[in-house]
Amino acid sequence: MYYSRLYDHVLSELEFGRTEMGINLLIGMLDVAELQTHRRGQALDELRDHPLHAMLLEDPLCADSRAVPEDAVRRVNMLNQPGVCDAVSSTGRRLFAATSETTFARALRQRRREAERKLHRAWRMGQNIWLITDPNCDLISSLGGVDTSNIQVSSEKALRSLPAQGDCSEPTFDLILAPNLPDLLSSLGLRDAVTRLSQQLSAQGVLAISALMPGHPGTGWRRACFNWEPNCHDGDGLADLTEAGFTTHSYRDETDCIAWMEIRRA
Repeated sequence: MYYSRLYDHVLSELEFGRTEMGINLLIGMLDVAELQTHRRGQALDELRDHPLHAMLLEDPLCADSRAVPEDAVRRVNMLNQPGVCDAVSSTGRRLFAATSETTFARALRQRRREAERKLHRAWRMGQNIWLITDPNCDLISSLGGVDTSNIQVSSEKALRSLPAQGDCSEPTFDLILAPNLPDLLSSLGLRDAVTRLSQQLSAQGVLAISALMPGHPGTGWRRACFNWEPNCHDGDGLADLTEAGFTTHSYRDETDCIAWMEIRRA
């Protein structure tokens, strides 16, 4: 019961109202456990058997860690919605306030805002846009109900029906925005998707994707309280995805959790 004693300490911090300190302690513990592969399973098992876990599930951001992974996207979107704590306990409100300001939660907010910024800029320029995203991640609503006839929206799962390399129609898109696509794909699958999507770019078009960095802060907390196991890719790995004839520009967000990459025709 190595971790149970540590969880006792976190629980005491939360019960005494030191919510932010308790949450940061927990996230740090779980991240350390992630670095010790032989400890990872033990840390999660002991957390789920500890009274601390029931308290954490009062936080709407953590919700039910037994939920299917796709629900993580829906819960992440709570960070951008007002009034999500109206129907939860006072403990849940305190926890949400603390978890919403963790490095990982801020990174997810910034990821969405960066995607919105790219989408809005391309829309203002009248560009032809292909938005590829999870149905729970409603980026179109950020445009406020304006005419979006220049935006084609597809589910990430629809990429399975993309034409094979060399069998694509004439490219037409000035922006292909697939911010969360790397979460779903291994390096090999992502390479194939990027190759086929790049063929759909116009002469001045841009393909924009983003990925969670391996070992990002909050990795253990994400697994324990989100039950979310996305594929992670570093910036160098993203830059190696492109074929000849294309150029890349990659950068990280300020939290060092998210790597973005933009691909253009050379």
